[in-house]
Amino acid sequence: FGYKVHVGVDAGTGLVRKAKFTSAKVYESEVADGLVSGDEGEVYADRAYESKRRRSWLKSMGIKDRIMHRSHKHQSELPHWQRRRNELISPRRELVEKVFGTLKRSYGYSRVRYRGLERNAVEMWFKLMAYNFRKAVKLTGYAG
Repeated sequence: FGYKVHVGVDAGTGLVRKAKFTSAKVYESEVADGLVSGDEGEVYADRAYESKRRRSWLKSMGIKDRIMHRSHKHQSELPHWQRRRNELISPRRELVEKVFGTLKRSYGYSRVRYRGLERNAVEMWFKLMAYNFRKAVKLTGYAG
């Protein structure tokens, strides 16, 4: 029982470009392709989104793959170059984590309010719109 929100965030502005609200049993990798707009120069993601198919798909679209590597079965640990690459990618995850932190801290979204996926999805869309409006005001420097 529970829900997840998956977001695609613009690296330059921090605005949420795409989002998907799902039940908690949906694995992150299942919705990842839907979070890519197609005009990104590069896509940053953590280990949960890693797959050979996704890396090939991004390459075919001309998008640089910045997905963290994960160890697989029969692999004791990652090679040095993959560990180093993960260390370089990891700080960029802050953009997405900042969205979740703001939703929890500023918008009180640590627990769902309603029963059912649709009602909670609508509430999440409103919270994400409010997040983007607030972020846009800061970006434009409007003091109102």
